[in-house]
Amino acid sequence: MRKINLKVNAKPLLVIVFVLCAALTKAKTKPAKLELDVNMQENSVGLPNAWLTVIAYGTSIDTVMVEPDTKGRVKWALDADKLYTVIFSKPGYVSKRIKVSTKGMHKDAAKNYYYPVAINLFKEKKALDITVLKKSIDKIYFDKEKNNFNDDAVYAKTIVHELEKLQKELEK
Repeated sequence: MRKINLKVNAKPLLVIVFVLCAALTKAKTKPAKLELDVNMQENSVGLPNAWLTVIAYGTSIDTVMVEPDTKGRVKWALDADKLYTVIFSKPGYVSKRIKVSTKGMHKDAAKNYYYPVAINLFKEKKALDITVLKKSIDKIYFDKEKNNFNDDAVYAKTIVHELEKLQKELEK
């Protein structure tokens, strides 16, 4: 019986295995996003056929219609390190907008971030001063201390009086 002696150089094989493992690991890791869970309403009832428009740095990225069967709900994922304006609208209704900053969020987080947004739209009324709604009604940012998204409380204090005044005008 003849003995066969095979010598295998393990170094190239180990390099190939290491490169494949690194590539597979990287392929599985998608950058984290901020998922907005939007509920558009009129008088606390879901508002179908409304529109959500996402703008980044002044350029419209996409517009999505809220389908009738969703009862005013739509989810939208925002990429990291951007400044967004999200506009909520429906023909015959007064539009509202929020600002969202995803700067500072961890792009390599194990899961997406989640933030619920409830927007109450109302029908247009003549002689109603809606100047305040030309501004953002909320600003959302990544809070590094809490490792999550939060409302800008300082901004909210600057606009709350104007929003309350508009609410009183609506109730007349």
